Amino acid sequence: ATTGAAPTAAAPGASSSSRFELLRTFRAAILAKFSTVVQAYKLFSRDTDPERDLNKAEWRNLLSRHGFPEFAGRREINSLFGELDFSGDNQVSLKEWYIALEMAAPVRTLEALRRRWISTGFKSMTQAIRAMDKDDNVVGSRRLDFDDFGKMLSQTQVDEEPDHRALFNAVCGDSQPTTSIEELHSAVAAVSPSLMLEDLRDKLSKRFKGDLERAFSYLDKDNGGSLDMKEFVSMAMRKFEMTQMEAEKVFREIDLDGGGDITTDEFLSAMAIAEPSLFLEELRLKVRQRYHSIRQALNKAFADEVTNGLESDAMLSKAKFTEALIPLGLMEPEIVQLFDLIDNNGDGELSAQEFMKGVQRFAPACVLEDLRVRCCQEYGHIREAFANIPMKTWAKQLDRQGFSKRLIGMRLLPSSGSDDLDVQAVFDLLDVNHEGSVTIGKLAAALCCCGAGSRAKLPDEERDDQARQTVQGDVANLQRSLWDFRKEVRAGKEAEVPLPAPLAGPMTEKLGESMKTKSKSGPEKEQAAMPSPVRDDKVTAAASDGVPPRLKTATQDDIPKFLKAVPSLAADCTCAAEVAVFDTKDSFENMWGRMHESPQHLQPGPAIRKDIHNYYQSVVLKLSQDAPLHHKVESRLATYHSKRIAQGGLRPSSQGGPRPGTAAAAKK
Repeated sequence: ATTGAAPTAAAPGASSSSRFELLRTFRAAILAKFSTVVQAYKLFSRDTDPERDLNKAEWRNLLSRHGFPEFAGRREINSLFGELDFSGDNQVSLKEWYIALEMAAPVRTLEALRRRWISTGFKSMTQAIRAMDKDDNVVGSRRLDFDDFGKMLSQTQVDEEPDHRALFNAVCGDSQPTTSIEELHSAVAAVSPSLMLEDLRDKLSKRFKGDLERAFSYLDKDNGGSLDMKEFVSMAMRKFEMTQMEAEKVFREIDLDGGGDITTDEFLSAMAIAEPSLFLEELRLKVRQRYHSIRQALNKAFADEVTNGLESDAMLSKAKFTEALIPLGLMEPEIVQLFDLIDNNGDGELSAQEFMKGVQRFAPACVLEDLRVRCCQEYGHIREAFANIPMKTWAKQLDRQGFSKRLIGMRLLPSSGSDDLDVQAVFDLLDVNHEGSVTIGKLAAALCCCGAGSRAKLPDEERDDQARQTVQGDVANLQRSLWDFRKEVRAGKEAEVPLPAPLAGPMTEKLGESMKTKSKSGPEKEQAAMPSPVRDDKVTAAASDGVPPRLKTATQDDIPKFLKAVPSLAADCTCAAEVAVFDTKDSFENMWGRMHESPQHLQPGPAIRKDIHNYYQSVVLKLSQDAPLHHKVESRLATYHSKRIAQGGLRPSSQGGPRPGTAAAAKK
């Protein structure tokens, strides 16, 4: 899901620090409890539709329920709406809230820069790069010092000096005192999907109003269901004003299997992967960081006696890939999402080779991994590989052949030129202007920004924050499980809570069926609220281990209508019901335990145990339904009023008017 919003212009003279102060405080509180903002968003989404607009009262309830009461006050909610409610209708969706939190995040890495640009509404990274040169008076290859670099970034909603400094160091580091927009462009390309596909997707979405299947049909003039390179290049040059080099490059990036033609499924899959989505950025980073591990895991899992795993053409299910990749720290939903993006035809099967090609399309910077590793092996650090290159060589434009020679000269490519390294793919990634040339500066910027981990030592406070978030990420699955359990308990879904081992089996199913009858109405509902008599064999299992069967209390839906007519009586029903039946439950547990402790020949038979259980169950339901009437200590007047309400509810009405003693009758 993309933001769907246009880039938001900053108020004149307003810095992001002042504009995002409240949101950053909120974001810090979120990250104190969750490993990422995405995790909090997904958890909140279980309570409400992310697209639905929520008013202030609903936001107060949502934040209080999820453990953020300090932001649920009236003043805090008003301030929050002041930041987010751009339309002025006093409604903000959960999705808008999430996008705003991402917009307020510090921009200290290229991944964070990409998230900032997406959250501010840029549909492609190329669009953001163009926005840095609004007047067309800055040449992309012109050298920029730190001040000029910061001014360019400020044109794209990145206007804080610490962010400028971090990005400047990430792109050029200590090797050069200046950088260029083109080098920044290459660094952004290293943390993005294909920028050409991203830009093409934006153009097609605007022209065909999001119907990308219709866009393919428009290109497929002969309606053959596929496009060869000649047909695609011809249409792209005529209809989308692409150069021949750009069209051929796009074709290579879409043609995943290298078959020489593009099918509808391949086209739609490429467009889906190129979508600028905040929800894919975390997964893209994980995939880049684990690229070699993914290769090794698939090679090991699917190898046979003849071929290794990546050379096998065997079609494998989604479950097989999940089983192989789970140990790498990828969560099952992430693996499923990645698989579905790569699975062109949606048949649920891929070969290991197809999967790895899809991974390279999802995170194109994976093609730089071998080169990055060689830099570290040869020079110890990526920066050292480019430390002694003079500026003239640094900014010199190189064609494909010249680029290969430079890599050979740096001992990053064998002199024979034959190697597993896909030089053409690396060249295409760095050629962000699609002119058929790259520079060593672009290569250095991309390599420094695409690797796992930080490129520079972080302050102690930021390292502590990262360590805390890493730990929280490791326990995220457990946290979600506990949250689901707590939510079910609060909702009264007792049948879904794991029962003790002796209660497993038919009895659990029977209790589950009786608890699913809450939605019924009228006499049928009253009858359903009483559990069906328990058969002897269903009680025997519980009695054999001394664990008493669960007693169900009445829920809010089970309260008689005449009690709901008086809010003062029904307001604390749930709490009062628990207190009212506590002694009854305790008595039942004591009796059940005594029966179990008795000698075998004195223990009651299944029929008696069944009757005892049904008796206590009926008592608990009755007490929990009527708890508000007899549990609370009231004055004489309040007791008299409650009595009249109860009598009115129990007395049948002989006429069509309201019953005597009810709230409606009193009002009349």
